[in-house]
Amino acid sequence: MTAWAESARPPKPDVFERIGRTVLRLFTSVDFAVVQIIVLILLAVVGMTIRQLPSFAFRSVGDYQNAMADIHARYDPVFGRGVVDALERLQVFQVFTSTWFTLGLVVLVVSIVVCTLDRTPRLYRQAAEIRAKLNSLVDEDLIRALYDASSAGVRIRLNVRGICCLRPGLRGVSEKIEVVSIVDRFLEHSRIFHFRNGGDEEVYLSSADLMPRNLDRRIELLFPVEAPDCARKVLACLDAMFADNVKARVLQQDGSYKRKRPARGEDAVRAQIFLYREAERELGRSRAVKGVSFEPIERREV
Repeated sequence: MTAWAESARPPKPDVFERIGRTVLRLFTSVDFAVVQIIVLILLAVVGMTIRQLPSFAFRSVGDYQNAMADIHARYDPVFGRGVVDALERLQVFQVFTSTWFTLGLVVLVVSIVVCTLDRTPRLYRQAAEIRAKLNSLVDEDLIRALYDASSAGVRIRLNVRGICCLRPGLRGVSEKIEVVSIVDRFLEHSRIFHFRNGGDEEVYLSSADLMPRNLDRRIELLFPVEAPDCARKVLACLDAMFADNVKARVLQQDGSYKRKRPARGEDAVRAQIFLYREAERELGRSRAVKGVSFEPIERREV
């Protein structure tokens, strides 16, 4: 039994693998990059405080010796010749062109690049989001695709007025999926799809619900909303639907619905009434700008 347990254990990583993991962990650490920046700033302060060799000192040996003679004359009475010679060997009098300062800059750049590459996929996953408004969600393949997206870390918010065969909130499957349903005064048939991936956003309007009869047996239309003003208006409608806390019902794991209520101190939002009043205000503004003209309809004699 002991021999079986020993053989079942995963092999320990070798020395080089452990060193590689340690180095990678170090270079992907923000703290390590911050420490490097602080050290380089302190060294830069030293370089600006202590007199540095002029650029022409490196043109020839004679120029270098003459420049160092000025350095010795300045600092020997303060530190002693032995200390000044040690500082010369450490390249303290040429901080910004020294080997160790250049190496420090290279390590910092590599650390920042590796740290950025390590975090970029996670940031994009955190920024990824899918929002949709539709009547029904039944198609099995699309439900599986939404489960896969949720498992990958994509936040998904769905406004499904009618039938929804997806189950939100399942551990490891649909933890990042939220489904709400709104049944109110007006019967709605709009289908809106909003995809956010990092800094990229796409908005679509469609005639189809996500059902087999729409996707497999009908000719439907889906088109992008590319005009920025139009996209903002469509997204404002979507925002209102997910802000509803009067008529919205939240789908639970077991398939039941729970009415959404305003939290303490929160204003009540009824999406359909809000959008209806917004449409009235927009119509009023349009009439105020353009004016209204009435043309008589002539009755024709039969």
